[in-house]
Amino acid sequence: MRVLEALYCISLLLTPISVHAGLYKWVDESGGVHFSDQAPVTEEVKSELLDMNDIGAGVSSVKSDASRRNNVELYSTSWCSYCKKARAFFNKHQVRFRDYDIEKNKAAALKKSRLDNSRGVPFAVINGVKIPGYNEAAYTKALKLNSPEK
Repeated sequence: MRVLEALYCISLLLTPISVHAGLYKWVDESGGVHFSDQAPVTEEVKSELLDMNDIGAGVSSVKSDASRRNNVELYSTSWCSYCKKARAFFNKHQVRFRDYDIEKNKAAALKKSRLDNSRGVPFAVINGVKIPGYNEAAYTKALKLNSPEK
């Protein structure tokens, strides 16, 4: 019984550590103190975010009528096999997309974390529809690939 009580006490002591692990504190330019569960955005990251909105990173070179109608962002990593499948899917269907490597691009990682709580990849945003993981059916639906317009 003493062992259980000791384990319970230890778990109570460790709980505040896990809660505090995701808390950030920073002071803005005007001296205001802020607390958040997300890291503060630095000038470097702000600049990268602006660049992402202007030109993107890794825009697929495939062009078609369907690709001009769609707004597709893919958050991925270079080593992920499902990310490769997602890229292949978009290329096969001649869908133009922006491919952001969240390990190499801090701004992309920040943007993805604001769109999706999980750390998993691939993560696609197709015409405003957020799609976690590799999901051909969801991609097809969001792209309206089966519509008579195509």
